[in-house]
Amino acid sequence: MFSSTPELRANLRARRLAGLLAALAFAGALVLAACSGSTGSTTSSGSASGGASSGSSSASSNSGGTVSFANEVLPILQSRCGSCHGSGQTQAGLDLTSYSAVMAGSMHGAVVSAGDANSSTLIQMIASGRMPKRGPSLQPNQIQTITNWVAEGAPNN
Repeated sequence: MFSSTPELRANLRARRLAGLLAALAFAGALVLAACSGSTGSTTSSGSASGGASSGSSSASSNSGGTVSFANEVLPILQSRCGSCHGSGQTQAGLDLTSYSAVMAGSMHGAVVSAGDANSSTLIQMIASGRMPKRGPSLQPNQIQTITNWVAEGAPNN
């Protein structure tokens, strides 16, 4: 049987802390990459969702430019979120059918923090896969397009 000495306990704590720090560093790198505005990973068409990526494919042609809400973000929101947050119904009071509705937020408050993708509830929900609840998660290029738009200040363009 192993004896528990203060040195062994300290060594175990140090290893656990090192593992946690490595995990945090990795998570931080992912967040930084998501907010960097890089669209290099947006070349996938995401056609596995039965054409639901209409509008997201234009993100791959938008190399370094400003993400267009009307041409890139709104088509993703309409095709992937519209059944629960569309004109027919608005779960939690969140309507994702227009720029003004998106920026108005839900019954719980704002869902977009313009210029701060990390604080935006919309990004947190889609990036974690918690939304959409029905149907497949958004494709990585779709999440990146919306993240870039928020990071650019969520312009009405």
